[in-house]
Amino acid sequence: MERARVTEATDLKMAAIQNSIAQLLTHSQTGVAHYASPQGSYIGNYPSHGFRPPPFRRTHFDLPKFDGSDVLSWIFSVDQYFDFYRVLEEEQIPIAAMHLTGMVVPWFQMSQRSLSFRSWAEMKRAMEIEFGPSLFESPMELLFKLQQQGSVAEYYTNFVTLANRTNINPPDALRDCFISGLRADIRREVKAQCPPSLTRAVSLARLYEDKFSTTWKSTQGPATYCSTQPPPPSLTAKSILASPLPPLLPTPNQRPSFNPNRNPIRRLSAAEQQTRREKGLCFWCDEKFSPTHKCPNKNFML
Repeated sequence: MERARVTEATDLKMAAIQNSIAQLLTHSQTGVAHYASPQGSYIGNYPSHGFRPPPFRRTHFDLPKFDGSDVLSWIFSVDQYFDFYRVLEEEQIPIAAMHLTGMVVPWFQMSQRSLSFRSWAEMKRAMEIEFGPSLFESPMELLFKLQQQGSVAEYYTNFVTLANRTNINPPDALRDCFISGLRADIRREVKAQCPPSLTRAVSLARLYEDKFSTTWKSTQGPATYCSTQPPPPSLTAKSILASPLPPLLPTPNQRPSFNPNRNPIRRLSAAEQQTRREKGLCFWCDEKFSPTHKCPNKNFML
């Protein structure tokens, strides 16, 4: 009895399996297959010849408003939006126009009135000419002349902005260009490490910038200095050695030396002395001599 029940249950399962196989064969012959959503409900019927339905997108992304600044970044965001959502070509210009604001709106209205854009490619080209960098500026030339003025992070941001507008290849050329624009002390340390890539060079530059900044803080005490600026001249070793130092002992007072030119010697003969005694004159001037006489021409007498 028990064996009969087991046999009956087995037969039912085999019948169910055969039924499922028959349904699959039927769908394969008609060329249509049903795809169920993760929740168990069917999304729709799709051909089964190697075709997979597009993924069900639940991501919500809002385009930024464009007010006339940084047009290249805004165009990049719009291109990514159109590619991600597979926006039809005839819908691209209206969607982009809805995200214009400020002074760009009158420009777009005037452009559509005079010569309307036929595609998004024409519109973004016109926006690059109107709001983008000057056509007379060569991004590659500016990239080669770029030098670090502030921190490594600021320099890297400006470097990437210009590098995205150029087609410099291979990647080693970008790495060498980045290293050549670093500050002298950081560039010397980074080149000594021979970084294999641009990412490694940026990491080393930030590491040495932090190292030099910490060194200045520890040597100078509370008065710290920014690592992007050279040390003040008053703190260099050469200036310290060149600065005059006060004497260890005070200089003793010295007697003024005798200068014969200040008091020239006047020689009087015996006859001149006798003549002045008879007249009662001073030996050095023509005034009468007295015990209280003060001669204005005092000289040494030999």
